[in-house]
Amino acid sequence: PRLGYGTYQLKGEACEAAVLSALDAGYRLIDTASIYKNEEAVGRAVKRWKAENPTEAGEVQVLSKCSTYEMGFEKARAACRASLQRLDLEVLDVYIIHWPAVAKKSHSSSEHRAVRHQTWQALEALRREGLVRAIGVSNFTARHLEQLLEDGVEVVPMLNQVEAHPFFVPGDTVDFCKQHGIIVQAYSPLGGGPGSNCARATSGEANGTRRLLGHAAVQSEAEELGRTPAQVALRWGLQHGFAVIPFSSNPVRMAENLAVFDFSLSSSQMAALDALGTEDCAQKFCWDPSMIQ
Repeated sequence: PRLGYGTYQLKGEACEAAVLSALDAGYRLIDTASIYKNEEAVGRAVKRWKAENPTEAGEVQVLSKCSTYEMGFEKARAACRASLQRLDLEVLDVYIIHWPAVAKKSHSSSEHRAVRHQTWQALEALRREGLVRAIGVSNFTARHLEQLLEDGVEVVPMLNQVEAHPFFVPGDTVDFCKQHGIIVQAYSPLGGGPGSNCARATSGEANGTRRLLGHAAVQSEAEELGRTPAQVALRWGLQHGFAVIPFSSNPVRMAENLAVFDFSLSSSQMAALDALGTEDCAQKFCWDPSMIQ
């Protein structure tokens, strides 16, 4: 699916209710991670929804991630099995490496590259064993991807989930992905939200979503099109060829965020939003992987 539902920071019953609402609204890809500590709640919601909607059950996909604490061949294999158990699934639709570094190691450590490769080999093995259908990475720069391919892979990563929105596009990484047929999946496509790490990571506005969606250029285009600012930002991502993973716990906004396939932005509207990434408002809101060796 080109548009999925993100569950970062959702926990317990609130997570379960939000995922059920998202599936009811029409989302068919649910994004979670071991480090979110909500896989059990996601699994309960998905299982319940599938039981209540058997004719559409086969459309639902779940994506989870191997954390920075689970890097390495054996650790990653065990981590995937643990995620499957928590999600109460026999097969995971998508499994990706969450971050290009090993926990508790210096950013300059020479271990990162070797362990990334070992972890990727684990994902390839999991796919061969039929425990996962698709494998990919997250927060990998073009350099990290190039190193991985140089070190040898059976399967090129199928997707790379990275921060991308009108204020920030990792251009070199996007270009590398397009050259190698890797899907770019944009997280924080609405600018990060109040729970992102932006204040610590960049010393900027702590609510990235408010900053992006409140920008005059986004507001103006939304008014012209009779759409919400969030719909404009998501449409911008889709027209760049990205898959997008927005988050909202509000059922009305969930539905609005899905309604982005029945309109398009003109070339001048796209250019105006592209320009935001080069102006003073340009800002990356989440942690920066480019420092990882």
